[in-house]
Amino acid sequence: MALTTERIHQTAQELTEKGINPTLANVRSALGGGSFTTIGEALKTWKEAQKDNEKLKQVDIAPQIKDKADLLMGELWQNALDLADERLKLEREALAVAQQQADAKVAEMAEALAQVEAEQEQLNAQLDELTHSNENYKHLTKAQSDEISSLKQANAGLVATNQALQAQLDSLQAMFDKFLSSKDNAPIGA
Repeated sequence: MALTTERIHQTAQELTEKGINPTLANVRSALGGGSFTTIGEALKTWKEAQKDNEKLKQVDIAPQIKDKADLLMGELWQNALDLADERLKLEREALAVAQQQADAKVAEMAEALAQVEAEQEQLNAQLDELTHSNENYKHLTKAQSDEISSLKQANAGLVATNQALQAQLDSLQAMFDKFLSSKDNAPIGA
């Protein structure tokens, strides 16, 4: 970073305020380096400005001028305070508007959140109802499945019984047919 006259002046002033004599070596050390020529020229202009300020401080100002200057300074200071108060007032008004907007946004978000929570409760209730219905359907399906298995077993038993009866019927039919045919072959009157 290039050294500027303003920076050198500022460093010299800071050293003076700390009670350190702003010599060429002290200023260069405080700046962390730099050209002795550049620092020397800037330090020379700073010292001249300091001498001019000291001369102005020693000038004896007439009491009327000093009073007038004090009045002007007081008026200037009051104007600065009034301007600062006005800016502060405007900033506070802007802050109040921003706060109202933020509060409205928070209220809007809270309302939306409440609505979403209510919808979630409804959905949870529907889910509970559907889960309960699903459990009931599972139970009914299991009962129907058990009943179907039972009916299939009963049907298998009935089929086996039917087959056994059919076999008996076939056996009886055969015996009957045999009986009839033996009767047809038997001599008459026998």
